[in-house]
Amino acid sequence: MMNGTYIEYARNIGKLGEAMNKTGDKFREVSIGNFETLGDVSRAKEQYMQLIREFKSQKRKLSNLIVPTVINKEHSILENSYDKYIQATQMMCDSLDIKSLKPNRELFDKGAEQQLDAAKIISETAMKIADILFPEQQKK
Repeated sequence: MMNGTYIEYARNIGKLGEAMNKTGDKFREVSIGNFETLGDVSRAKEQYMQLIREFKSQKRKLSNLIVPTVINKEHSILENSYDKYIQATQMMCDSLDIKSLKPNRELFDKGAEQQLDAAKIISETAMKIADILFPEQQKK
């Protein structure tokens, strides 16, 4: 028999995961745009800032979830990794220099690498949480 708290937590994590992925997709769409004029860079920077606000809102929802005791440690790892993901995204945004119309490539690449590292930990931790909460599902 499945625990209702586990199911509710998993459902909420799934919804947040979908929202985070959609925000990430929007971020990628902005990233492939042209940055040739001051207007291009300014628009991109404003879009990045809006997406960072979305990520922060999602992080607040993650922090407000009722967490089953059995996964407190894993949930903390998830929250910390998501914080790192947001910081890396901010770094990528900060790399856009409106004055030179070019990104600081070194800062952008560092942010992108940190973002990938955080995303990997988020994914691995989510899988570990699923294994802990629903071990019978993992045997099938």
